[in-house]
Amino acid sequence: MITLKIDDNDIKRLLDDLSRRLDDMSPAMRAVAHEMKNSVLKNFEAEGRPRRWKPSKRALREHGKTLQDKGRLAGSFSTDHGRNYAEVGTSVEYAPTHQFGARKGEFGRKTVTIKAHRRKVKSRDIRKGRRLLAQGVAFVKEHQRIMEFPWGDIPARPFMVVPDEDMEDIKDILVRFILK
Repeated sequence: MITLKIDDNDIKRLLDDLSRRLDDMSPAMRAVAHEMKNSVLKNFEAEGRPRRWKPSKRALREHGKTLQDKGRLAGSFSTDHGRNYAEVGTSVEYAPTHQFGARKGEFGRKTVTIKAHRRKVKSRDIRKGRRLLAQGVAFVKEHQRIMEFPWGDIPARPFMVVPDEDMEDIKDILVRFILK
């Protein structure tokens, strides 16, 4: 009679260790959340990845960057993580509008008060009897106006995107953690 005995204690220890690590992946999730945030910030730097965003009128006019006038949105991202999740987010109220876009008037109408101001007038705007402050400058009294929000179409500029190139880095983080 032949007896074969297999000593699988090393394999059991390895599987137990793997099970413990998979039960609480917080260290890996912290690194993944950080990598996701970096990916979003790279999207701002590149003005869209994998496809570039349509440039904003302000960026074209001022030779600036789209979605980066004051830097509030790009500087607002925070991360969170737990045993089995990683998140990146922002609480800036206009973020969804820029992420998904909006059609003119999609958010309804509102009556707004326009403060008194001076404005440039074109020669075709000068009407008989209108008091001009100087050549080409008119005074406009305070008045109310019904406006649509947004007042024009806003194209989608998806910034909460993790492109394939960054997903590879995230996969590497997870594989290193699991095979530790």
